[in-house]
Amino acid sequence: MSPEPVTLRYAFACVQCEHAWEEEFEIRQTRGADGLIQAFYFQHGVRARSPLVQDECPRCDAPGIGVRRRRRPVTRRRTG
Repeated sequence: MSPEPVTLRYAFACVQCEHAWEEEFEIRQTRGADGLIQAFYFQHGVRARSPLVQDECPRCDAPGIGVRRRRRPVTRRRTG
């Protein structure tokens, strides 16, 4: 199993300073040797942690980040 990667945008909010921001994640899925589907997250081509485990605010470094919403896949126009 190697479907096309999907890019999703997640919105976050800090519970301490109320800073809000969004980040895009490319999600790639594979099927492991045990038959289970595994998801891997990437940002700018580099493997990243799941957006569901964001652990600190980029503004105030406080712990306690909430995922506010996940947006529809980001569509990219192919050029060439």
